[in-house]
Amino acid sequence: MTDKNTLFSIVLFIVVFAVCSPSYSKTIVIPGDAASVQEAVDLAADGDLVLIQSEAVDLCVENFVGGLRIVGKEITISGRSAENKTLINAQGIAQMFGEEYPYPRSSRTSSIWIEDASVTMRGLRMSGPLKIVGGTAATACYYGAPIYVESGSLCLVDCDLTCNIESRSNLRIERSSIQGYSYQDAQYDAQNTDEPCLSVLGGERIIIDIVDSTVDCNNDRGYNGVLLEGSSGAEFYLLRSVIRGGSFDDSTANRVAIPSKKGGYGFTVRDCENIRLAFDDGKVYGGEGTPMNGQWMSQHQDESELYAGNGGEGLMLERSTGFLEGGTFIGGNGGNSTPMLENHGFRMYMIPGGDGGYGISLRQSRLSYGNVMAQGGSGGLSVVYEGIQLPAGNDGERWLVDDSSEAIPLSGIVDWTLLFK
Repeated sequence: MTDKNTLFSIVLFIVVFAVCSPSYSKTIVIPGDAASVQEAVDLAADGDLVLIQSEAVDLCVENFVGGLRIVGKEITISGRSAENKTLINAQGIAQMFGEEYPYPRSSRTSSIWIEDASVTMRGLRMSGPLKIVGGTAATACYYGAPIYVESGSLCLVDCDLTCNIESRSNLRIERSSIQGYSYQDAQYDAQNTDEPCLSVLGGERIIIDIVDSTVDCNNDRGYNGVLLEGSSGAEFYLLRSVIRGGSFDDSTANRVAIPSKKGGYGFTVRDCENIRLAFDDGKVYGGEGTPMNGQWMSQHQDESELYAGNGGEGLMLERSTGFLEGGTFIGGNGGNSTPMLENHGFRMYMIPGGDGGYGISLRQSRLSYGNVMAQGGSGGLSVVYEGIQLPAGNDGERWLVDDSSEAIPLSGIVDWTLLFK
């Protein structure tokens, strides 16, 4: 039987050769040959390199009708070098649009829009855009436009991104890091857990490779990690890489209690059929739950809002079927227990610790797996307050398989040539 790692390497080599081959027909330099990135992209033909020699470029200043738009071309966009990356500043793009932003996605509401194009980005840093929705800077809501791959492919090499990625087509991330953009909720001065750092949406037989990289959402933004949704036959490879769900920085605004949030999930598969996940030295972590912060409840809050956040799942499947080979999946820890005073001390609440997240959870799903390690997160710690022992959270289980799901262990080394046939 063929060795699993050999097959894994062959698949990765084919994808690297097809998507990220660094040979160029012509080089278009910024500044010099073109005044802006969009102008250089418009001038480029298949096989050309757009080389940004500036320290930084500002997409909002360059293009007042939206972000960078790449359609129908096979090109590479490169910064100065992997060690001295060029900054692409996309802050401000989202401020151009009305309240319908950020949906539906379009070339106007994305930092970079890729359509029927094969694009490689090298040696770049990118700061995600912000949108102010009323109020002052201290109470504003912030949203971000993603890099969006409508069709074609995107390969990121030696890039550091502080913006989300959404893709409906093939994607490769190599020696790069991804974090979500900032988001603040004006009501609670908190962040948004609902949006993943990396979303792969729809499509058939999409290939996603993450190699020697991090999708690390544990940056106080509360983001979920990776979402694979609505796809059939997708293949996802994680090699020597880490995915980490986010935790919240629930800061206290004007000494008002902030409702805690559950840690973001590491990797979620939702409404997918026959997906293949191959993780070789790949680790996925759920985000940690957040303890309650603040000393007083505000008048618009009630007791049901007082809880410590549970840890996020490492891997979660919902209404999906597929195969999983290798990988380590660890649930996030629950938030610690805390005391909470209401109305300047007239009443005391004892908030128990949050529960640890599951290592792997299946909901209405069927998963065949081999060589997998799963570990639940720890429950939130017990805290002693004025001689009172506050309840700790429960430790998370390694696996959660609901009554409508099935987990099928595979024995021995998996021959992926047969499994993927």
